Amino acid sequence: MRAAIIGLGVLGAATARALTLGGARVTVFERTAPGAGTTGTSYGWINAHRKRPRAYHELNVAGMAEHEALACHVRSGLLEWADDEPGQEQLSANIAELRDFGYPLELITRSRAAELAPDLLIPPDVTDLVHYPTEGYAPPIPLLARLWSEARAHGAELRCPAEVTALEPNGTGVRIHIAGADPEHFDLAVLAVGRWTQQLTASIEPTIPMIRPDDPASPGLLAYTAPLVAHVPLPVITPALNFRPDGGGRFVLHALDRNAPEPDDSYTDELLRRLRTLVRGGEHARIEQVRLGLRSLPADGHTVAGPDTSGRVYILATHSGVTLGPLLGRLAAQEILTSEYAPLLDAFRPTRFAGKTGFAPLKPARHAGEQ
Repeated sequence: MRAAIIGLGVLGAATARALTLGGARVTVFERTAPGAGTTGTSYGWINAHRKRPRAYHELNVAGMAEHEALACHVRSGLLEWADDEPGQEQLSANIAELRDFGYPLELITRSRAAELAPDLLIPPDVTDLVHYPTEGYAPPIPLLARLWSEARAHGAELRCPAEVTALEPNGTGVRIHIAGADPEHFDLAVLAVGRWTQQLTASIEPTIPMIRPDDPASPGLLAYTAPLVAHVPLPVITPALNFRPDGGGRFVLHALDRNAPEPDDSYTDELLRRLRTLVRGGEHARIEQVRLGLRSLPADGHTVAGPDTSGRVYILATHSGVTLGPLLGRLAAQEILTSEYAPLLDAFRPTRFAGKTGFAPLKPARHAGEQ
């Protein structure tokens, strides 16, 4: 089989890897550079933390297991707490739901939290914290490099820069239209282009509606610190700031209430102020870079995974690309190469969008697990 993959982020690389391991001849078309889209601006939290409905939770649990099997993430655990009554009510409801799902978590004391993260400063009024031992993180670019290097080692070819402008399924495969070049024919195409999914599905059925970049639910600002001498070796979710290690002493910072299309003049000062209250040694922190991520969100908020109506274009689009990438790549390759159906994807087929318009606006991320 000759397969074309459009987009070289985590999803595209994971699918290329799985297809080449299965014997397919794979060509990847990337418009700009590997990781230049959503992958390069992802937080990289591996979790099934507040993933609703139940089918989405189970998909993310399976995604976590796929990372375990590949040993391609840091299984560090995660700490979380709330500091007011509304926050505690939301956290308690999430704990109850996750326990009902059988998801590993434990309530721990301040002293136990200090053992897990010695330089974490816990506010004095916080007495109970939640530890999620199976969660962790995967810096997205190293993850992409791992997946793509294995795909390339098994014969995958990269065309970059190469902008695919349209897909034209037919009775024998799919015709790929490329800017400034002649069209090429493949047996099948996998679409893994994140927020550009709607444009490239405009000529096939169904078109996948995606939230627009100017939608309030779209932006996600991440700040990256310079190396900091502070031992907090796991992600932490707090009401003021979410942060995780990023290698080499650096931390990634994310404040849900400060998401915007661009940082204002107070953005970095405010994040550093919050970090100083949470990390011993944080007074020495400085921010080296701020990146704007635009979320890859289908209009109904849920992952898309499966073939179009022609069966010649396999569509992947998800907000949880880092958690789900290796799993979705393997399941897509399984369905493409063997026709072995993956029940985990039942709730996420693109055909659910056929003939549908007018989706309700998605709310901006404001709680852990929504970012």
